Amino acid sequence: MRNIKHRRLIASVIALGLLATACGDDEPEVSDTPTTEPADDGTEPTGTETGTAAPEDIKFDVGVTEDTITLGLLADLTGVFAPLVTDIVSAQEVYWDKVNAAGGIAGRQIELIVEDAGYDVTRNVENYEKIRNEVAAIPLAVGSPHTAAIVPSLEEDDMVVVPLTWYSGWADPEIGSNVLEQGTNYCLEAMNVLSWVNDNHEGDSPPTLAIISFPGEYGQDGATGAKIAAEELGMEIVYDGEAAVVPGQDQTAVISEIVRTSPDWVFATTNPTTLGEIMGGAVAQGFQGNWTGSVPSYDFRMLDSPLAEAIDAYYYQSAYNVAFGTDVPGMQELVDAMTEAEPDARVSDAAVLGWIEATIIDTVLRQAAENGDLTRAGILDAALSIDSIDFGGLQPTQTYAGEPNDYVLRESAMFKPNLEYYNEGGGASATYANGGNTGSELIQDFFASDLAANYDYQGACFTG
Repeated sequence: MRNIKHRRLIASVIALGLLATACGDDEPEVSDTPTTEPADDGTEPTGTETGTAAPEDIKFDVGVTEDTITLGLLADLTGVFAPLVTDIVSAQEVYWDKVNAAGGIAGRQIELIVEDAGYDVTRNVENYEKIRNEVAAIPLAVGSPHTAAIVPSLEEDDMVVVPLTWYSGWADPEIGSNVLEQGTNYCLEAMNVLSWVNDNHEGDSPPTLAIISFPGEYGQDGATGAKIAAEELGMEIVYDGEAAVVPGQDQTAVISEIVRTSPDWVFATTNPTTLGEIMGGAVAQGFQGNWTGSVPSYDFRMLDSPLAEAIDAYYYQSAYNVAFGTDVPGMQELVDAMTEAEPDARVSDAAVLGWIEATIIDTVLRQAAENGDLTRAGILDAALSIDSIDFGGLQPTQTYAGEPNDYVLRESAMFKPNLEYYNEGGGASATYANGGNTGSELIQDFFASDLAANYDYQGACFTG
């Protein structure tokens, strides 16, 4: 059975502006008193790595006891990114089960608290208030505006967070000093994607472009990067739909503008359901341009939908990490763990994301334990001192030490959804037990375009 402390799924709609009263202003009690006896034979206790302080010598405070380390997942299990996030949460649960089975970290078992905000900013703030005095770190925080809303509390609490958001502000110490970004941000990703589009476009002049996006730090960060790229590459933006796409609202106006302006390419920073609605509406009206966009805009399960043939024909997929099952050194451990723990679950590329996030916090906690300090402040110090986290090829190597312009990641990959490849692998019936794939065919391995490589990062591309 998974070592999950409890899962809270909030179903009620919370009125905007009703925020839970902040708790946690008091200074946490720090324990540096020996609490366990060393092994009689003089060997290191189970779960202690070579060079790591013995469990009884490690300081700790909120979210850590002599026996446990509690982590929090601020998830979206019922909102617009639920399919993606559900797979990520499952992968993290499997990852931490594996850590616990191997003895835990510094002799302590990992426990998880999972909170669902349904991709609602106010609920996310309230969920953080619920867990802020219970957890040592947060290896999953969904949503750019959602995470931005809790940044002041994160800083007050010395809380380390790994976001499921690639907002370009997280590498800026003035914005995301407690947020450990993963992968290449939306802004630089857009530069890579549109550079690839330009390089692979047939014709004597650059392709024309439509940009459509959600409002806020997610959508407009991607849109800003796309506009920077378009200007540098000489692409004409025939329809500027930045912030014009609001999930749950009527998308007729956006669809009409795409059809009317007939761009060569549409760049989207949305969610898969909304992308499907807009793309389906445009294709139904005869639009035959190509589509691409920020990673979270696409979900491989769109190949199960009536839009599958259009996705196969017109969509090109950006990526921060490799597809599930890719032959890289770090993949086999993930494949084996998911197959053993979730044999009947669908194969998902999102599992790779969950594994990467958990790996980051695992590395940070082990460094903090080696430093003899599992207090929140000690965990934060450990995170910011790490020179390199190697994911075995699952994504490019990450670091959090030094100057942001030196360490911010600039590489992404390009995939092509391939319906034939997907169906040959079992399609919707492809489980971890029977193998298969998500239909994502690699067409450009990790690369940094000249625009992204030479971009002088001095802070967020979009600041609101």
